[in-house]
Amino acid sequence: MKLPKRVPWASLSEVEQICSWIYADEGDIAAKVHAVNRLAAWKASTALPHSLESTLSLLTVILQDEDYSNTSSRSATLSLRQSYSLALIRLVNGLVDPLQHGVYARSIASIAAQIGLPLWLVELRHASTHEELPSLELLREGTREAMSWLLRNYFLPTISPVNQSVADRITLPPVSPLLAQYKKLLKMTNRDTSLKSQSKPELARILRDIEQWILEAKVAASMVEFDIETPNDEEDEKERWALENLCDALSTRGGLVPVSKRKRPSSLHGLKVPSSEHVALWVPLVQHVYTRYTCFPSILLSRIINRLLSSSQSSSASSAPVNDDVHAVDPTYDHTLASWALWIVDQWGDEPYAECESSEVVKELLLGLGREDNKIVRSLLVALSENDPRIRDRVHLLSTAMQPSSQFTAWEGNALDIMSERLSQLRPGSLHSGFSPSPPQDSLEDVEISTRRDTSAESSSAQSVHVRGWRLLDKNSGWKPCPIGVYNGTNF
Repeated sequence: MKLPKRVPWASLSEVEQICSWIYADEGDIAAKVHAVNRLAAWKASTALPHSLESTLSLLTVILQDEDYSNTSSRSATLSLRQSYSLALIRLVNGLVDPLQHGVYARSIASIAAQIGLPLWLVELRHASTHEELPSLELLREGTREAMSWLLRNYFLPTISPVNQSVADRITLPPVSPLLAQYKKLLKMTNRDTSLKSQSKPELARILRDIEQWILEAKVAASMVEFDIETPNDEEDEKERWALENLCDALSTRGGLVPVSKRKRPSSLHGLKVPSSEHVALWVPLVQHVYTRYTCFPSILLSRIINRLLSSSQSSSASSAPVNDDVHAVDPTYDHTLASWALWIVDQWGDEPYAECESSEVVKELLLGLGREDNKIVRSLLVALSENDPRIRDRVHLLSTAMQPSSQFTAWEGNALDIMSERLSQLRPGSLHSGFSPSPPQDSLEDVEISTRRDTSAESSSAQSVHVRGWRLLDKNSGWKPCPIGVYNGTNF
């Protein structure tokens, strides 16, 4: 659910009218005065969105420029340059600052590139703040560019939401090159421990770049609509979306799963955690992200589970963007991911805030597995429950019951008696006490069951009906239409 927010207009037609006043005719000063007056009235009643407030500031300076057009004094020109500069500075800062999250500050240029703001407006803002004021002509050109950007990225998407394409224009750079740099550096330092001290700055830089990528992903998530109830939920969903993209990149071949099959855990001796060498390769990155995002282990575990469960489905669709062609013919891929899932539970299973308890993971696996015959998932279930007798017994019982039958067996003579006995064991008092199944007559393929109903007054004649495992109730059986879950007035 998208949360409602307070807006100054009563309907979108008012926004469309202001847009036409501003952009319909660039030389229509009277229309721009109407727009400034309307925006000023809105600002007096409620806070304006930053884009509208910037529009008001820029329009005010444009109208001042018209008044100063007949004045050639240096003081008037300087005042106009300062007004233009201040309006542009506030526009850029107001667009960029809300997206500045995290421990490490990001460059304004990188954030501006993600939201599609022209880079030269950022440079104009920098010159206006730290250097000599730009020329009046340059500031006028920057103002025209800023007004065009507001039209494309605010007014038109607001008036016609279906035409909004901001999310399509925002591109998220791939994190795979950063992971490749990290992997190469860790391999080198793990082989030669003498290089660890001199490689610390480089490792810190790569980890900082990965964290900055997460922040950029959160910026990209700002254009995604989430089903939320509170503003805090929106921030959590953005963070989760960014971390899920990181987890998907980690789960590809060459990440947590080695490229060489010989380096992957063997399935001959059951499911075990990854080798110490492989764990040492990725633990620094996982721990680094975990120190900043405590939900990271649970998200990584969830993505791995989704990947494992998707392989047991007949459909080729997958919840994680992994190379399905490679994965479909390589069962060692799933086995390696399952070993990492086991490692995550071993590391964070006892920490409640990490949400990696083995019992919850077992429940999620059982619910998602169903009757699909996935040996790797079942091996993971056994490995997760081996240290808890209570969970182990239940997993064994459910796994046995959920095993798909290899072939259909024919009906035996006492099949209905067994079914009735099982029903009486499940619930005290048999619901079918008034019916007694008849033994089979000629063959198992055509079972003849006689339905009898004894009454105190008289016994009706036996009527034979031919059914295959089901009993057809007639009007003398006492059955009558009733809600689902009710039989003869009894809930079950």
